[in-house]
Amino acid sequence: MVKKITPILQARMGATRLPGKVLMQVCGDSMLAHIVRRVTCQKTAALTHPVVATTISPVDDAIEAECARLGVQCSRGSEDDVLSRFYKAAMEHGAEHIMRICCDNPMLDLKILSELVKFYQENKFTYVANSQTPLGLAAEVFTFTRLEEAHLYGKKTYHREHVTPFMYESGIDCGCLAFEPNLSHLRFTVDTLEDFVFITKVYEALYKKSPEFGLDEVLELLRAQPELLEINKEIEQKKVNELSPM
Repeated sequence: MVKKITPILQARMGATRLPGKVLMQVCGDSMLAHIVRRVTCQKTAALTHPVVATTISPVDDAIEAECARLGVQCSRGSEDDVLSRFYKAAMEHGAEHIMRICCDNPMLDLKILSELVKFYQENKFTYVANSQTPLGLAAEVFTFTRLEEAHLYGKKTYHREHVTPFMYESGIDCGCLAFEPNLSHLRFTVDTLEDFVFITKVYEALYKKSPEFGLDEVLELLRAQPELLEINKEIEQKKVNELSPM
């Protein structure tokens, strides 16, 4: 029996390093719009329509308005307690199985997401994630029960800010889908202005020809134009307990 998975997309305007990044324009549309469309066009019956989880802060009225424009559901909750915000979104939409996606990752690869969904469907894990992909191409899938446990018992600050650490720290029923070859040294996420410039240049090179371009096309572009990797190569990713909540 196919497990129906609800993609919940974390988005807020108040990012500390690059405020308002999720609504910044790339090739004529917001980063949020590109992510929503990539998730929506998945060629798998397992994924339901996505839900965007944002905050009750007035600044995030803009995200709710963008969701309305895109025709996607929007749930609003705590600004700092992202775990409770995520739990509220799942409760409101009756999600039994959930895919967590951060909205600073506009180059999500549809093939990689589909492989993760297949891995979750074919195994009995209650939490799965992929690893060794470029930073910005990862996602997580887990049961509502695991989310509820994290919400009830995850007490540390970083548990509340980052949704899933309480789940994977336990190691219980956790599965990992390792990508080969290991490309975790590549940075495809947007956390700084340099990241945004890099993403914009990739989109400008690939989007018109193939709006849902994937990792293979990006790697081909980088082989042809290796200088693009210089744009954000000095950016260091913060550790989990240092990251600002999305």
